[in-house]
Amino acid sequence: MTWTAYFQRWLKRPEIESDQLDYAVHVTFSTPHGKMVLEWLFADYYMTTCASSDSLQLAAHNGARELIQQIVKRYDRIENPEAKK
Repeated sequence: MTWTAYFQRWLKRPEIESDQLDYAVHVTFSTPHGKMVLEWLFADYYMTTCASSDSLQLAAHNGARELIQQIVKRYDRIENPEAKK
């Protein structure tokens, strides 16, 4: 499959409801192995700094941090529903 065909298929995908995605993230990272992966992502990527002056490396590092932050936020919405809003 070419990347353009994959991208077109991706654009036509059904939207995932936020609550469904929150639940899926929680199920994935609530296991002992999932927690281990999340701790590794947090320690090795989120809590590190990028010493490069290359704008692409900085953007990639910021993108990885943003992804980890979204995972943690979604996980937290299920763990602490009273703090959801």
